[in-house]
Amino acid sequence: MPAVPQPSVSQTYPLKVLLSRGYTVRAAVRSQAKIEELKNIFPCTQDTLHFVVVEDMQEEGSFDDAVKRVSAIIHTASPSILRNPNAPADEIVKPAVEGVLNLFRSALTHAGAALKRIVITSSAAAFPSSAKAHVNEDDWDDVDTGKGRRWVLAERAAWDWYEAHKASISWDLTILLPTFMFGPPLYPSSGLGGTHKMFLDTVLPAHGAGVKREVMQSGDAWLDIRDAAEAHVRSLEREDVGAERVILSSESFIWQEWLDTANSVWAYIPWSPSGPPFTPAKGFQELTESKVSRYAVEFDTSKEKRLLGMEWRSKEETMRDLIVDAVAKGWV
Repeated sequence: MPAVPQPSVSQTYPLKVLLSRGYTVRAAVRSQAKIEELKNIFPCTQDTLHFVVVEDMQEEGSFDDAVKRVSAIIHTASPSILRNPNAPADEIVKPAVEGVLNLFRSALTHAGAALKRIVITSSAAAFPSSAKAHVNEDDWDDVDTGKGRRWVLAERAAWDWYEAHKASISWDLTILLPTFMFGPPLYPSSGLGGTHKMFLDTVLPAHGAGVKREVMQSGDAWLDIRDAAEAHVRSLEREDVGAERVILSSESFIWQEWLDTANSVWAYIPWSPSGPPFTPAKGFQELTESKVSRYAVEFDTSKEKRLLGMEWRSKEETMRDLIVDAVAKGWV
């Protein structure tokens, strides 16, 4: 079942899972330089990994070559606010919406009957951020401004298009809504940015610098980036996931929990003979000793359990692997 993961090198784990399962993959990337980066990450896949350049996903027809003769598509592309915090709204929202719609239009005219499913990566940012503590797939953040706007508009555009055309297409649609994705990225040492940089800056600030209480008692929800990739591929493989909106989340957290975890695994990291470069801050451990519920939001993951049956990595495993990777790449 070929698929089309989208272009960012930070989203290469679905590629890794697909290739490990024996699929032939056509990867859509934004430039020739991205092709070379992916060839370095996956050096022995000449027969199973192919590429097509999509420079501007807002351009009509940009996905025509990418979708030909494929059985399934994974679309993970969306502009990053973390990488472009000051970008105008039109530079964030419009590419997200038009990218999805152009993909669908290309699938309609160029994919053929072999195409059976399109999986779109949305985000838990499409859910209300403060109005409701317990969130399920029926919830939407319909506020006109805020971090979730591009996700909401792109997802609603996707469902509207799908409902209008489903009688005349061979494929169904699945939309996945992951929470924060943490873990060791596959991209090279020069590629630190986005969510991964935010995580390291929050939990392991340079040389164990102090951390702020208001940050440590805030939080969200998370899953390991490798588990997210597995969930994407299962969404292609399992028939009953079609036409579903599915939350992907391991558990809620506050940042102090991650700081506690970093301290608990620190002694088990295979440091060089000179030892670790610093010791993590202790933070405010009383925040995690309290028995009072401390989470601002909790996600109902019953649908994921029923449809995908994921078993999530623990904080300890993710933290350990993330530190080892960050040290090897010179990030801490």
